[in-house]
Amino acid sequence: MGKKLYMHSAHMQILWFAYMRFADIPKSYEYTASEDRRQILAEFGLKEGRTERRILIELSKIGFENVYQLSKRMRNIGHYSTVLRALRRLEKEKLVKVVPSDAKRNSKFYMVTQLGELITDLVEGGWKAAANTLAERSSSFRDLIKVHRPLRSPTGRGLIGFGLCYYWSLTRDVIGGLQEYRKFKNLQPPLESIVRQIEYDWIGETLTQAVHDPSSRREIAEYLKRSAHIAWIRSTTRSFVEEWMDEEKEWLQGLDELKRGLVSAEKNAKLSQFANDLDKSEPK
Repeated sequence: MGKKLYMHSAHMQILWFAYMRFADIPKSYEYTASEDRRQILAEFGLKEGRTERRILIELSKIGFENVYQLSKRMRNIGHYSTVLRALRRLEKEKLVKVVPSDAKRNSKFYMVTQLGELITDLVEGGWKAAANTLAERSSSFRDLIKVHRPLRSPTGRGLIGFGLCYYWSLTRDVIGGLQEYRKFKNLQPPLESIVRQIEYDWIGETLTQAVHDPSSRREIAEYLKRSAHIAWIRSTTRSFVEEWMDEEKEWLQGLDELKRGLVSAEKNAKLSQFANDLDKSEPK
């Protein structure tokens, strides 16, 4: 089994890697990304030097293998029992899984899972490598990179945030979504659904709050404009815009009623003042 399913279009690859340039990322973001990476690897028990880490990397290279053959290939890390314990720990974390094979009866063959592949990329190549794999696997992931990155400011300020680090934050969120499926046995995590739910949550939380800040409206309008050609985002943003318009209508109606009340009160005050002035001017 091959580890990668590379994009067939050279043009798509050129576009993608153009989006993935990150030479100008500030040092503070590099540090945070590095800390995030170490924390995630620690959560999976894959700190530097761990047997599980080395086995995961080796298994990702060869595709799939049984315990015996894997222990022969990796004699320098321990015996059969050592490899078996490590594989069981990796299986518990949903980084590897048992696959059927006709090669030998009663012999378990292991291969790296979808989550395991991303974690392997994170070990060997960092966030950029993991993001590249997600871009190959998920069209929705590529959609979000194209929509968000041009909108995000170099300083990280404003509604959208820091653009050049978006691939890192999105990849981190996808890994978090895949982790949620570790508790379900024999259930393949729906990658496209996970990626899309991240955007739906962002729309529901960030944009819904931002509409009340007039300084964010230009950014919101630009996001809506750039995402309009993506059908799976458009259906959600249309509902968002409709709700926003309804809220604005209610607010404007309330302001109009308030204005009429103020005008009426002002007229009444002027009439009252005129009546008082008239009373004062009449001879007694």
